[in-house]
Amino acid sequence: MLKKMSQVAERLNCSLSSAYGLVESGLLPVISVGTRKGLRVSDEDLAEFIAARRTHRGKSVPSPRVSNNPFKHLDGKRLRNAWREQGVE
Repeated sequence: MLKKMSQVAERLNCSLSSAYGLVESGLLPVISVGTRKGLRVSDEDLAEFIAARRTHRGKSVPSPRVSNNPFKHLDGKRLRNAWREQGVE
């Protein structure tokens, strides 16, 4: 069965804009149902999404976010050195 985005937001206990954000980020697959009907999410995809984000013993499962930032884990000194290596003063 397919759910409307408002139903998805209600099931996830989030705002409608957050639910659309999950779709835009590619974390939640959707089915387009014509131009006027909008987007739908299958029960299976929603269940998979929820299962993938369950927490275990108080530890949350991290989101599969991809970062192209090579300076993500650098402190101030290491960041300056990395910038110098890149040719930035």
